[in-house]
Amino acid sequence: MSHRLEVRLYRRLPGFTLDVEWTGGEGVAALFGPSGAGKTLTLQCLAGLLRPDAGRIVIDGRVLFDSEAGTDLPPQRRRVGYVFQGYALFPHLSVADNIGFGLRDRPRAEARRRTTEVIARMGLEGLEGRSPRDISGGQRQRVALGRALAPDPALLLLDEPLSALDAPLRSSLRDELRQIPASERVAGIVGIRNVLHGTVLKATADRIQFRWREQLLEAVNSPTRSYLPAPESSLAFFIRPEYVRLIRKDRGTPDPGHHMNLMAGRVVGEADFGTTWTLYFKLDAPGGPAQGDYDLEIEVPRLVYEILEISRDRHWQLSIHRGSIHVLPSA
Repeated sequence: MSHRLEVRLYRRLPGFTLDVEWTGGEGVAALFGPSGAGKTLTLQCLAGLLRPDAGRIVIDGRVLFDSEAGTDLPPQRRRVGYVFQGYALFPHLSVADNIGFGLRDRPRAEARRRTTEVIARMGLEGLEGRSPRDISGGQRQRVALGRALAPDPALLLLDEPLSALDAPLRSSLRDELRQIPASERVAGIVGIRNVLHGTVLKATADRIQFRWREQLLEAVNSPTRSYLPAPESSLAFFIRPEYVRLIRKDRGTPDPGHHMNLMAGRVVGEADFGTTWTLYFKLDAPGGPAQGDYDLEIEVPRLVYEILEISRDRHWQLSIHRGSIHVLPSA
């Protein structure tokens, strides 16, 4: 069995010895343990900020550290993004310069374009010239996250980056972290579901039309960072499972003016998560499903699952608002 991440670390410190071995697949891996268990030390070893006494670190088959082979890539060559618990922003640099710090080895025009794109995705427009001390805690968190995402890392490390925020803001930013991936690779790193691929038909400043699984879909193009891919080019996008709407069968034919991006198919699997159900949905379309055995994950509240009797009735029409389809520009 192959793994995206292979970790074996041994480091002896005064009063503590870090000795861990684990592997990780696609999506999100979480390190649990009490304070002082070595979680931050593990992240520092992965990022190349702390050298283990022995061990091996491999990401996507690429060896970052191997004590026996004498391999130890420096942090800037590891393609690892790191959001520190205290953010660790450079106080003498502006918001824009903090975000673009990891792009210094790229051509100036490319670095500027990428920095502008990430600033927009983090919702930091208008703050580019400010210093970290002149922005709020939530904005500093966004800057730190943007700095980590800007180089399009193969691995993103988050060291309790939300712990310093109050509960409402922490909840809001946790949701936003899943909504604003800077590229398809980052979408996979942070565990975004329903990352899919279509073919562009037409792109304008406010709309993108594309074909996916023989369906004609339309997504909103951002007015602040319009993406204009060429016709017939490949397009990556994602749809959050909770934004897919099943159409009730007791309310007649769906109104195209109200229901957009209409599709039909059947539930081929499901998982009970207590207050919600996750449905695995396969379209009534030729060809193989987009995600192995199914095309889309759909999340519905338990009450909806029961009212619609989804356990008994498996064939449904669904709709997805054009604003709920998130296009992922190429990095």
